Amino acid sequence: SMLVSPIMGPVLALTFGATLRNKYMAKLGIYNEILSLAGCVVIGFVVGFGYAWGTNNRNAWPTQEMASRGNPYALADGAFIAAA
Repeated sequence: SMLVSPIMGPVLALTFGATLRNKYMAKLGIYNEILSLAGCVVIGFVVGFGYAWGTNNRNAWPTQEMASRGNPYALADGAFIAAA
């Protein structure tokens, strides 16, 4: 929730702009949402590649934690939790 909460402002701007038929507010919401998501992706890549480059275990993929989350039962559990 710490990552999603700051990104909710542009979503609300888009929603209010569309509801009030204020094109400027809706466009500003879309622009800020795209900018926020791009920033999250870029920071994620930088941190991920920096970690992989800076540690000695860069070829230990997938880890046991990653493999355990990718089994069908864990994916079904996650789908039910996300739908709730």
